[in-house]
Amino acid sequence: MVCCTSVLLLSACGSSGGRPAGLFSATPAPSGPTTAAAEKARGIAEATVLTAADWGAGYEAVEDEETEPEYLRADDSCRYRNTSPPASLLAQQVKYVDFPGAALNGSTMVDVYRTTDAAHQELSTARSDSARCPTSVGVDGTTITGTHEVPPLNVLADLADQAYFETGELVSGTPSAGTAPRFYAFVVGTRGPVAVTVVVNQDEPGEDVRQLQDRAEQALKTALTKLRQQGV
Repeated sequence: MVCCTSVLLLSACGSSGGRPAGLFSATPAPSGPTTAAAEKARGIAEATVLTAADWGAGYEAVEDEETEPEYLRADDSCRYRNTSPPASLLAQQVKYVDFPGAALNGSTMVDVYRTTDAAHQELSTARSDSARCPTSVGVDGTTITGTHEVPPLNVLADLADQAYFETGELVSGTPSAGTAPRFYAFVVGTRGPVAVTVVVNQDEPGEDVRQLQDRAEQALKTALTKLRQQGV
């Protein structure tokens, strides 16, 4: 898991505090020199990140407290830590939603890089972290287990240059015998120099993991469609 690229994790939305919130925490776009490229990147990120309305009926927007930019990566012990964003990252936008009807929360994160290769590297890091850390610990101490790459449920057609799909379980505290698992779905798609990460987390047991993955994939398709409409 990259994040939280992701799920993304974050403490917002009742998320797990490690990867399932996007690999990044709830942050505004990184600050830096004001350049034409950075201004354009911020515009792309703002126009691509999903609102509650983009997710669909029943979703509610979550307002997050602004914090300093954070970029979470798994260390050698598979615990997510804050690291500095790469210099190639021009802009980042993150938005969160709740879906009370199914006890879910979700996030979309849009990262705009200087190059296509840098966007592909974000996806590659997510894939390699997942293979290296089938069990990890989020920033809030939540255990993320059963992490594994899964095949897509939907066809992205020509929307994405590359895509990665992952699911797993969230464990808070010591679960009692017979406790149903809480699942998450984490998906990343790249298009040009942009990486879009979508995470859907369960606040409590409910839908099966394929339903969560389908929600995440549909959200990713919506974001990538918005990106394509901007000519990216």
